[in-house]
Amino acid sequence: MATSDAFSLPDLTDVDAASGLGDLGPVDLHHPTVDLDGDGVADTATLTSGDSIVIGTDTDLDGTVDELTVVDGSGEFASWQYEVGSDGSAGWTEISHGRVGE
Repeated sequence: MATSDAFSLPDLTDVDAASGLGDLGPVDLHHPTVDLDGDGVADTATLTSGDSIVIGTDTDLDGTVDELTVVDGSGEFASWQYEVGSDGSAGWTEISHGRVGE
């Protein structure tokens, strides 16, 4: 398990921007350190895993990561959003994919 003081994730050593998140469930955000939306409240944490940077953001401040972004060593990135459907099903949906600088 890749961990930091801010949040913990299952082993992400094989995850890069070209990979899906598979069966990754909800991710808890314990100690956010970055205020990504500029509202004065820390809502985001980062960690490195292999040659990737993982960024987790709790957009609604409920303690669970709502958006997860991975930027790999090649500059490729992908972002996913965690959603719970009206039927109770939950999962990550890719919302953005590209290469930094393009």
